[in-house]
Amino acid sequence: TINLDKTLSDIALENADKGSIRFVPQDMLVSHIGAMYRKSSEHKERINLIFVTANGKIAERVLGIITAWEIAAEIDRI
Repeated sequence: TINLDKTLSDIALENADKGSIRFVPQDMLVSHIGAMYRKSSEHKERINLIFVTANGKIAERVLGIITAWEIAAEIDRI
């Protein structure tokens, strides 16, 4: 069952130890996010979702999300 009373912070904290969710500031370069994905892959970790906030803080309002597919597509264009 899905607990609809959870907040984004609750989910992020529950998954922080798994390395599956990250928070980044809105002005982070795509190349830096791509490097995060590559580094996590080298360490056999998996980033499933990146939340974009003003300053990359877990307590901030989420402005957007980035998936691995979006980063891969952007890097392929370069």
